[in-house]
Amino acid sequence: MIKSSLELFSLTDLIRLTDLSLLRTRRQPLYAPHILLFHMAVVSIPSGAERFASEGVISAYSNNGISLAASSGLIDVMLPELPGERSPAHKAYCSMIAVVSAVVSALRRQHHFFDAEACGFVQLCGKQIVRALS
Repeated sequence: MIKSSLELFSLTDLIRLTDLSLLRTRRQPLYAPHILLFHMAVVSIPSGAERFASEGVISAYSNNGISLAASSGLIDVMLPELPGERSPAHKAYCSMIAVVSAVVSALRRQHHFFDAEACGFVQLCGKQIVRALS
C-alpha cells in the first residue's frame, strides 16, 4: 500500500491547475490531499515511518508535479484563482516537508542513509525554503 501510494503521488496532478474550473469548485485537488493525509498518518507510527523511508518517499517527493517549482522557489502561498485560500501547491509542499520531517524524527539517528537522502531533499527545496524564510 505504501509503495502504491508513493507511485500514485508521483504520477498524480497534485495541484489540479490543468482544470481550473474544477479546482475553483472543489477548492482542492482531487487526490493529493488524501494521499498526503494517508502519508502523515502512516509516518506517525515508527514502523510506518521506517517503511516509508525504505519504499522511497524521498524519491517520490523529489520527482512529482511540483518538484521543479519547489526546486526553483516558485511555489506561491496564494493564487489569484483561489482568493483567500492557500494554493494547492503550497499545501502539498508543506505536507511533503512535514512527512519527511516526521520520518527523520521517527527514525532518529538509526538510519544515516535516510538522513543523507533527507538532506538531498532539503537541498532540492532549498530555493523554496529560502523564499519562505525571507
